[in-house]
Amino acid sequence: MKAHVLLDHDDYLPSYVLITEAKKSDVRMAQGLDLNAGSIVAVDRGYNDYALFGKWTDRDVFFVTRPEGERRL
Repeated sequence: MKAHVLLDHDDYLPSYVLITEAKKSDVRMAQGLDLNAGSIVAVDRGYNDYALFGKWTDRDVFFVTRPEGERRL
């Protein structure tokens, strides 16, 4: 089971929660989100989708993720 949570920046309360099976693709769920300009998204490498990153950039959505190929020591 996975919980995908979108927090409201003003009060840090969840404004969106989706519970899915663990095997459901994270990026597929993210592609359907309609994020407001100024939103900040923190994602792991499971969301590595350059078309999605381009969409977010065009909509003034900020995001941070680990680069693909990064290795932990």
